[in-house]
Amino acid sequence: MLAFVLVADAAVLGTIAAVTRPGAEAAPRLPPPTGKAPATKLAAAPPLDASWAMCFHDKKDVSRVAITYLDAGIDAKVTESEVLRWFGKLSYDSIDVWKLEHKDGTRRIAFELDWTRWPGPPSWDEVTRGWRGDDLCSALRFDLIKRGVGRPRPAAVKASPDPAVRGRHDFEFFDERREDRYADRDLAGTLADVVAAGRVPELLQWTRPATAVSNGKPPP
Repeated sequence: MLAFVLVADAAVLGTIAAVTRPGAEAAPRLPPPTGKAPATKLAAAPPLDASWAMCFHDKKDVSRVAITYLDAGIDAKVTESEVLRWFGKLSYDSIDVWKLEHKDGTRRIAFELDWTRWPGPPSWDEVTRGWRGDDLCSALRFDLIKRGVGRPRPAAVKASPDPAVRGRHDFEFFDERREDRYADRDLAGTLADVVAAGRVPELLQWTRPATAVSNGKPPP
């Protein structure tokens, strides 16, 4: 059974949950591609990881992945060079960098990859062909791992008896974030924009006035 993890701005019921987001932000966007690939399932399910991710599919397919977050306090010693290693072979201009300020005053930096910027080959359609729900999230995660994407967990984190700690640096898959849980949500630009402008240290500093780390209770 997959482990409950804390990495997300989201709630997990049991292990991985399909959650409802009635207040999802109405940002203009196209739906993920459907019907382009045959509905045939792949020959075998992609491998799962006991602390792999959070998957919020709400009875439909996800369209976005938060590769990781930066939080106040817990990420105080993270450096720019460390951050840039987390994206493997992904192009920096495919990663959206969001400043998330929750209504409880906590702040996070989210690094997100949308289906429209999914690198290929294989394409999003090829990676997700035939999969739905949790299996779709797993297929996406497996492809990202093969591309060298992901934030490594220190040995002490891996050895923690707390599954929330062990899973903190894994992926979060969802459709849209809930606008009603944020005091402010600003797009800082792509990671390429942020790096070119030398803004990574600024963003790291921006999280630090927050007094607590988001506890992951509401959905995205």
